[in-house]
Amino acid sequence: NTAAASRHLDRLLSAHGEEALGRLVTQARGLDAQGNLQLVEALAQLTDRYPDQAPLWYARALWLEHEKQPEPALDATERALKLMPRHEDALLLKAQLLYETGEPKKALRHLKKLVRKYPQARRPRIAYVRMLLATGQLEQAGEQLTVMAEQNPQDLDLRFSLALLALEAGASEAAETQLNVLLARNYRPDDIHLYLAQAAEQKLDMDGAIDHYLKVGGPQAIR
Repeated sequence: NTAAASRHLDRLLSAHGEEALGRLVTQARGLDAQGNLQLVEALAQLTDRYPDQAPLWYARALWLEHEKQPEPALDATERALKLMPRHEDALLLKAQLLYETGEPKKALRHLKKLVRKYPQARRPRIAYVRMLLATGQLEQAGEQLTVMAEQNPQDLDLRFSLALLALEAGASEAAETQLNVLLARNYRPDDIHLYLAQAAEQKLDMDGAIDHYLKVGGPQAIR
């Protein structure tokens, strides 16, 4: 009952302001996807009543994006950032909406600026890698993957996830570099050989692909 939820949120905000929003954000983490979407819709309806609340404008942007309205969503995101310039979620959403509205160059410039401003922040750099891959800038994506790996040398799960992201986008060289480091550290060797084989296939290196496929053990092994 989104309308009733919105009325209840209105009463909460009237009485408790930003404190109520903070509690709602915390509680939302326990909701399923549908519950979160309903909460976002309810919050999105309150921007007229509380135009100075950045989280409400961010919620409105999320709802508008869900409704396939990227341009109004971008406007709502800008309103959120005007009120709270360091709102990380809104900053990242802005890049996605710029891309969706046919402005990939602006999206890349925005993310590049974020990465330079917050060089140790993981989420902006991951978003930058994704955007570089999506726009076919594979060499630059590989460079950013290397930076992330160097910044997080012990986070092998992150390196693995980024390598698979690169492989999926066709950046086989960047993927191979990261996968070979993981193989040298004996991280999930069967999976690594499987994905190295796929990377070799992308490069039309069939002998290399066969070699890696034959090294895959466990349930995925060739019998």
